[in-house]
Amino acid sequence: MEFNGARFMTRTIRFTGLLLLNASTMRGRLAGEIQR
Repeated sequence: MEFNGARFMTRTIRFTGLLLLNASTMRGRLAGEIQR
């Protein structure tokens, strides 16, 4: 059970990291479009 929980945690952290990276890149793209 504990091992399963740790696996879920790492997967969640990786997923949130990807989401944050995606959001930051999208925000940067939007900012670039606005600045143009």
